[in-house]
Amino acid sequence: MAPASEESSPWLALGLTYRSDDPDQVFQQYLQQIADEGLRRYQEIIQTGSKQGESLWQHVLNGAAIIERLRPLFQLEATELRCLLLAITVHDINKLPAYGQDSSGKAVRYANAATLEHLASELAALQADHFFPEWQEYLRDIKFLVDSQQDQAIQISQFSLSFLQQCRLPRSRLEGPLRALLRTADVLDLSHSSDQASRHERHIHQKALERLNEGLHLSGARQRYRFIGHRLAELRGLLSNTIHNQVAEMLKEHYGEHHCIPLLLHAEGIDYLLDRSMRFEWTREWQRELARRVVNRLAKMQQQGLTEFIKARPSGISVDEAALQSGAPIEQIFGCITNVVRRKQYRDEWRQERETAARQDLETFLNSPQAAADPALRAQCQALLAEQQLLPTDPEALQRGEFLMAYRNFLDAHRGEELKRLHEDAWQRVARLFGVPEERQPLYALINSYRRGYVMARDLPTTPLLEMEAAALADLARLEEQAQRAAPQRTGRGGKRGNRASPSPQSAAADSNNQQGSAMGSNAAEAGDASTSPLTVAGDDLQALSTSSPQEEAILDYLDRHLSFWDLSSGERQQPVDFRANLRHYADPRYTDRQCSYCSSPLPAEEWMALQVPPSIGVQQFSNRLEGGSPREPKRNICPICRTQFLLEKLAWPSHRDKQGSELQTFYLHLFPYSFFPEPLLRAWWQTVESLIGEDTVAIDPETRDEEQWQRLAAGQVLYKLHCRMDLHQGLILPRYAEALGPTPVLPLTINQQGYGRQYLVALEKALVLAAWFDCRVLLSRLPTPLLNLEQEMIGSEPVAFMAEGIPQALAWLLPEQVLTRPQVRALCRRLALLHQLAHKLQPDALSTVKVLYDLVTAAAQDPLALYHEVDRLIEEKAGKQRQNPLTLSYQVAPLLEQLLGAAEAIS
Repeated sequence: MAPASEESSPWLALGLTYRSDDPDQVFQQYLQQIADEGLRRYQEIIQTGSKQGESLWQHVLNGAAIIERLRPLFQLEATELRCLLLAITVHDINKLPAYGQDSSGKAVRYANAATLEHLASELAALQADHFFPEWQEYLRDIKFLVDSQQDQAIQISQFSLSFLQQCRLPRSRLEGPLRALLRTADVLDLSHSSDQASRHERHIHQKALERLNEGLHLSGARQRYRFIGHRLAELRGLLSNTIHNQVAEMLKEHYGEHHCIPLLLHAEGIDYLLDRSMRFEWTREWQRELARRVVNRLAKMQQQGLTEFIKARPSGISVDEAALQSGAPIEQIFGCITNVVRRKQYRDEWRQERETAARQDLETFLNSPQAAADPALRAQCQALLAEQQLLPTDPEALQRGEFLMAYRNFLDAHRGEELKRLHEDAWQRVARLFGVPEERQPLYALINSYRRGYVMARDLPTTPLLEMEAAALADLARLEEQAQRAAPQRTGRGGKRGNRASPSPQSAAADSNNQQGSAMGSNAAEAGDASTSPLTVAGDDLQALSTSSPQEEAILDYLDRHLSFWDLSSGERQQPVDFRANLRHYADPRYTDRQCSYCSSPLPAEEWMALQVPPSIGVQQFSNRLEGGSPREPKRNICPICRTQFLLEKLAWPSHRDKQGSELQTFYLHLFPYSFFPEPLLRAWWQTVESLIGEDTVAIDPETRDEEQWQRLAAGQVLYKLHCRMDLHQGLILPRYAEALGPTPVLPLTINQQGYGRQYLVALEKALVLAAWFDCRVLLSRLPTPLLNLEQEMIGSEPVAFMAEGIPQALAWLLPEQVLTRPQVRALCRRLALLHQLAHKLQPDALSTVKVLYDLVTAAAQDPLALYHEVDRLIEEKAGKQRQNPLTLSYQVAPLLEQLLGAAEAIS
């Protein structure tokens, strides 16, 4: 690892954090002292058969997390939980080569592997005394629990009275709930999806229920459980995660924390344990309530991230419609505007640019026929040009002009309808409000609106910004009253205002509904006979249901199309979604100018505004169904669902400019499990992120220059710690909301390099390191939504472990395939390990590593033998600088080149 002195940011070794309602915090200690320490070497053991591709570490961690999630049902004491967690840790001891193989490498019987001596030896190697100092006193209890999962080869510990009498835990607890809970956790890891159309999945769920309910019966509990679940038919990244989480919250709130338990989290849905005595029926009212919750959650995030929609632009500070839709008070919005004004700095070159442009505006008028027709205005213009400075040099005066422009922009964008009723211009109103002399206003109107406010600042009274803010808010209230008196028959106002503003989401949706009779109405009608919801809905709530906003109606329509539920006890199956209907609608020539160009949804579309999406979304990511030769900036037709998705993506992470040509480029890591994500594990990931978020931390940047690290990955060995540095600009961007970490974690990776090829190379290296630490499937993409559900992808009989989307041609030799299995990932890491060794010998300066790696990789892209030419060039360069004999260096790198080009392992 590069020494900390080379970097300005501190280094850290990332570990898991976890907090729960357990007063003893046993699972937190387990994660920190067992799972994130000695147990990490279990990542090197890859299982076969029904658990093909999953590491033993992930299998153990899944079982431990399920035990933690079900802990409250069995009222486990701290000692019982510690014994259970240690038992699930070593329950597959026969899979460890040290105990499961004899001297010739042949597998031994489980009974010979899982002896008391072997269990004690392995727990000592895991340093279990840090987690449970008294574990040796409970070794027989642990042995009993370990043996309990052997169904086909019953061990003597399961029926020997003398063995049980030597255990310390009560026999009723050992043979009852503890045994059943471990067996439940072990069998559930065989689940690989929430698709109940699969006979395998139904069998696994039913088998787990039998064991769970048996344990509850033996513990004296009254509850018995069954499995229910929900699924979404498509993956939309953060939007899907938000829907998943809101469904889970609704069910937990209605049924109770311990009666409805989100247990297995998949990319497409969640499997729940539901109290068998409770009736489950997802009704139309529940569906509407879910749509409202999704909209409210989005609004809450918009309020928290309000500054993302209030930006300083060349034309002044602008407020996006999303800020108003968030429900934030207008006082809060104007407070944000004032803060943006305060933070803005006015450099001399910035002021000089606008000074020059303003003079050009006035000179253009003097050279026009209008100047001859208005001698008085011409004289004013000449007098103003004769002055030494048009813009004030005082920064506070420029801030007053900035606020004046911001208020004018707000009126023009969001109160244009009211101004139209009063036959008033926004510039005239703000000039009058802030005391600009009326006789000077025609003169200032000659200056382009991009800089007019800065010139007007010369005539503004010396007023504090807070007083200007209060005056603007009072003027807004007056404007409302004046507009209502001017048109009393139109008391309602909705959507975006202004004759030059784009149509609002509400008005666009409403117009499209009226003209097309969209599918939303038909879906609602079809569901009108749904049975009464078990939820208690008050009269006011019912009225609210009938007056839902267009955004809620769009979400409701999306849920009607894509959300389905299943109940294992009733045998109900989810209905498939007809995606062909979307394609038919998209190809219909009647709707080419109105349908969504991003997802082809049949929902009514509106024009997309750049402020509402992440900066990385460019025009190349949309279809080309636009008018040709248009003089205006092209806008795309976007449906409400895509717009909601874009807003979430913009709010979830700190944004930056990463358009084409910039040194900053954002990639996205989509994490998928080999079986499922248990809820406590995702909670631990989020709490780990929360512990890192601070004013000086925006990202954590994984180390990729460590040669030993790449050699370990090439050999299939474990990374015990993820070494990172804290950063403000690059690396793994820390999310602001838990929706980014489940059920399908989406992690943005910002790379600061010149050129897309280098950016992709660095992103690939960091993605491989992170994939090793998270120990799950990883999809590397430029898009914040996954292209496919990697959870289901296989190459032959092996699961896909890593997928790289959009590989540049320059990296074709390094990464010839998009999808890789675990052995192929190790082969890729072997190539990178050799390349790093070459780079270190040819250019030991750590800052030049990326350049050398990229030069080597691109040379081999056309012909692998070209590596010799590139290495020879680098040898000559280094020998010339350091006055060394080039032959000495050639002898050092020749073996590395031979290994690199003649390695038996192949990625393709």
